[in-house]
Amino acid sequence: MSAPLKRSQTRPLSWSAWFAALLAVGLFFVLLLGLNMRRGLNHDEHQFVGSAVLMAREGLRPYVDFAYFHVPGQTLLTAAFFAIFDRFLLTARLISIVSGWLSLALLVWIGVRYAPFVRGWARVGYALAGALTLLASPMFVHTSGRAWNHDLPMLLTLAGLVVFLHAVQPAASNPPPLTRRTAGWFALTGALLGLAAATRLSYAFLAPAFALGLWLWGSDRGWRDRARCVLWLFVGGVVGMAPVWWALLTAPDAFLFGNVIYNLRLNPLYYETVGSASSMTMPTKLVYLAELLIARPANLTLPLLFVVALVPALPYLRGRTTIPLKMVLLLLPFALFSAMSPTPSQIQYYFVLYPLLLLGFFFGVAVWPRRQHLAAAAVGVAAAVSIVATAVSYGEGLAIVLQPNEWYPIKTHQRSQTTARLADHGRILTLAPIHVMEGGAKTYPEFVTGPMAWRVAPFVSAEDRARFGFVDATEMPKLLAQKPPRGILTDFKEDDAELEQVLIDYARQHDFVPTPLVGEGVLWLSGMFDWNDAIRLGGVDLPPTPLAPGDEFVVTLFLMKRAPIEQNLNVLVRLVNAEGRVAARSEGWPYGSATQTWQEGVMWPDGHHLVIDAQTPSGVHRLEVSFYDPETLAPFGDTAVAAYLFVGEESTPQPAQPLATFDQGLDLLAVETSAEPWQGGEQSITLIWRPTRALDAAFTVFVHLIGPEGQLVAQRDQPPLQGFYPSDRWLPGHAFRDVVTLEIPADAPPGAYHLSIGLYDPTTGQRLPLLEDGAVVGDAFQQISLSLR
Repeated sequence: MSAPLKRSQTRPLSWSAWFAALLAVGLFFVLLLGLNMRRGLNHDEHQFVGSAVLMAREGLRPYVDFAYFHVPGQTLLTAAFFAIFDRFLLTARLISIVSGWLSLALLVWIGVRYAPFVRGWARVGYALAGALTLLASPMFVHTSGRAWNHDLPMLLTLAGLVVFLHAVQPAASNPPPLTRRTAGWFALTGALLGLAAATRLSYAFLAPAFALGLWLWGSDRGWRDRARCVLWLFVGGVVGMAPVWWALLTAPDAFLFGNVIYNLRLNPLYYETVGSASSMTMPTKLVYLAELLIARPANLTLPLLFVVALVPALPYLRGRTTIPLKMVLLLLPFALFSAMSPTPSQIQYYFVLYPLLLLGFFFGVAVWPRRQHLAAAAVGVAAAVSIVATAVSYGEGLAIVLQPNEWYPIKTHQRSQTTARLADHGRILTLAPIHVMEGGAKTYPEFVTGPMAWRVAPFVSAEDRARFGFVDATEMPKLLAQKPPRGILTDFKEDDAELEQVLIDYARQHDFVPTPLVGEGVLWLSGMFDWNDAIRLGGVDLPPTPLAPGDEFVVTLFLMKRAPIEQNLNVLVRLVNAEGRVAARSEGWPYGSATQTWQEGVMWPDGHHLVIDAQTPSGVHRLEVSFYDPETLAPFGDTAVAAYLFVGEESTPQPAQPLATFDQGLDLLAVETSAEPWQGGEQSITLIWRPTRALDAAFTVFVHLIGPEGQLVAQRDQPPLQGFYPSDRWLPGHAFRDVVTLEIPADAPPGAYHLSIGLYDPTTGQRLPLLEDGAVVGDAFQQISLSLR
């Protein structure tokens, strides 16, 4: 891409000018980072983050395994990062922040090249003022950096435009000949545009403008050469759209439903039903855009700058050197149509126009024959106006940019970890799935789009809901009966309160315990345990990391009174290991109030301070909770196992690769056996397990001794740790030892034997599959060989 000013007319940028430009562009990144680390969620972000988590962590596919209402490009990219990083919202926002920042950097580079000034410092200042006007526009502030699909397709489109201008060589007197090199540039332009459209489908409307531009300026050697130019653009576009073709091949009906029927029929129908029928037609969308500009006048700065640059340039549009400006003029109507294509209009849809308006200003001023200093003054004033309009937003972000603990994505991750702990890493129903998935807990794929599928479900037939993977309010109880929720998460600031009322009603009808979270949100917990149907335990808050002997810690029980209690009860809390040794205890009245004074249906937090005995051996411990009458010492109901935690660090091997991996993320790290050769009598086998995520059933462990002829010689089937530590309560990431004893028959013949090790659901008898590279290879691990004599 060549600038209108000849190289001989400009001075090379000094190192200080380059340094200033880089410093300013770096500051842009800091501003974007602070802005997006401070602000809360937009409910659109749930769909993009949640779908990527399901892909990366559970191997599910959009359209096939769950509903998805966009093209898949953004989700595929985000899922690739989520396979590595577990701070999902932070990672997704950083993808958008970097994309928006690179767009700004590219615009600064273009501004420097097209600046109509000789001095390097003037060109840098001019370009930075233009980029700052865009950065500080309310439209950019609202849209850029969120975990959605606006920044990345804009970056790809701008890159495509740069490649396009480089290929057509507007500074040359004639178009370049159509060589392999030129065809490659046209194909690359198409590929970038295809990727943009595969990230946000409305960007596909920009492709005709590029095709028309190639037809007009790509060649002057007849219609055949022009057609070949457009053909290469088309070929690149087809390649760039590969994510879309993948989605269409795997689930064509669901893809069309999510991208066509949902956006053209269902979403508008929902807004009409709730009485928000504005900005539904092209005229009303134009009115909406005008209202945006009037309500936030700073949004007018870039359109006005564009007009200021365009009007004096109009008499000079002949000639190839003005192709960049003419290309922007060609793109803008298509970009406006792209912005107005979704229904109803939202402010972020018009984001596509603003970088193009800035380019139009740069390219327009470059055409002026004189008085370019007026353009410099205009862009300086525009930057100042925009800065004043959005200084508070960026200033609040700058205040916390060096305080990661104050970043909203970090606080969301921490709160979500608490949510997962309170729910024992069980399944949580919510319309705000980011707040569940961040902590590693499971949610329902039917609700991964946040409120998007839920709000249109009444307008879709039951057959189509089943086909496309979501439910309505009448089907939700059946889904929850099949997969009972451990919790229901509601009341976040970005939530659609009227939509989640059905979830809250379900929680109240089933006596879930409402537990307010720190900052925002309420986690309704299903009953873990009931004492005489009068007191319900909803959840327990424990320290998130293993504790050491001698440590002090606080346990909070989230309790709810369900029926009258005739006496004031004491509560006993004990921390015990598998051998029954008590490591810590606390007893007395519940914290703050006697049980008779509790209000029915209201959660009561009961805190207990415990100190672990300094002589406590390492290993898994469980927290037991019971109530009793302090006058008679009579127990009030049974003892509840409230939670598990680890004391100390067990000396378990941590190999680079586990011996075996079972379904649901369960690793068998090692198998330790007594010295060989074995002989008749008892023989001990130590299994070292490490769950990487929560298991969904209380499995039974089996260890079978298989003889030389394949016969079963001895077996032991038992729950883990003799039932002390059931698998549906295992703590992800914590390895532990489980000793199994086999009784070897005295008459067992000598020879080569092997062990068969696995797990099964005692209710169904179904074994947990054994995996290798993600594929099922059996239902037992049989690689441990030994000998008998």
